[in-house]
Amino acid sequence: MEDTFWELRNDQRPCFGLLPTDDHWERIQLPRSKYDHYDTVIYLDGDHVRYIVQHGEWEHLEHALDEMLTPDRQFILPKRAKKPIKLSAATISKRSSVGMCLSYSRPQRSGSGSVCLYNSAGMGYYRSWVAGDQIGVMEDFRRWCDWWCEHTTEADLADIAGFASRKTQTVKLQEGDVFRFRWTRGVWGYGRLLLDYRLMRKQKIPFFDCLMGPPLAIEVFRIISRDPNLPLDTVLAHNAMPAQNIMDNALHFGEFEIIGHAPIPEDRDLRCPVMYGKSYAVRSNLLMYQQGRIYRELPGGKPLGEYDFRNSGIGWSLDVSMTEVHACIQQGETVYWNPQHYSRQRDLRNPAHAQTLKAVRKQMGV
Repeated sequence: MEDTFWELRNDQRPCFGLLPTDDHWERIQLPRSKYDHYDTVIYLDGDHVRYIVQHGEWEHLEHALDEMLTPDRQFILPKRAKKPIKLSAATISKRSSVGMCLSYSRPQRSGSGSVCLYNSAGMGYYRSWVAGDQIGVMEDFRRWCDWWCEHTTEADLADIAGFASRKTQTVKLQEGDVFRFRWTRGVWGYGRLLLDYRLMRKQKIPFFDCLMGPPLAIEVFRIISRDPNLPLDTVLAHNAMPAQNIMDNALHFGEFEIIGHAPIPEDRDLRCPVMYGKSYAVRSNLLMYQQGRIYRELPGGKPLGEYDFRNSGIGWSLDVSMTEVHACIQQGETVYWNPQHYSRQRDLRNPAHAQTLKAVRKQMGV
């Protein structure tokens, strides 16, 4: 474990949309909780907790807080709870953040770390895995912070300050909606909503419902641009990466911003991911196939191929990075089907499984 506690300097914090700590605030280090691999520091303005920093060899987190303590500073005054909560590193870390949050984490047995910069509404401003940035150990994270600040312009400061104040909204989505998102600071990407599985559930349309959460199928266009206002026709003229299934959070709550609507492509179903395999239901003997709205089931069928192709694991973020899109722009889609990528290796659309996909479609009558 590191011996030195590290945190951003006050002159650096605005570069991440974080508010500087005040000189008259009291800096207190809390005793480490039993299972923590990091130390926790809070900043107090009298009995008001204003800021928190957690730092260790494997992770770092800092953001503003808005919590009141009892006069003896032993308890956190409740906002919704019935009684005060004992102040500790564990309890204060569970309180809601205010404004922007900067986090770094690295699995202890992995050389690869990840950085996320997001606001308290849960909207991401920067994700290292989406930007394609390789940020390894803690020292790499510190250097990255210095680099980020050195390259921050006045326009960047204004942009992130505005982003910090954004509130969660509820967006009504339509299949065919075109949206924009940040690859990284000042660099934009664009995508399209191909299929809303939530509607299929609501309308009780039979399908291989093996996806967690409220899922959507989206495609990301091969666009890396500093223009956040590309015309709709310009966006649609670009080729797209292979579509992915994703939870609806980024679109439903407004992180990905809808810029327009276009007719659903005629080949929409064939653009969507393939889900193929045995039903998860314990007593079911059904073999299922789903691609877009194409659905087939085969009682007692035996799955073909060497992998589990159910393709049911989805997340909240894009499964493709800016670096990968740039490589596909330069070299073609073959780059996307990296054999080292676990989920893509088990995607029936992978050209390596062309013969299996042909056999599967024949088996399922597609």
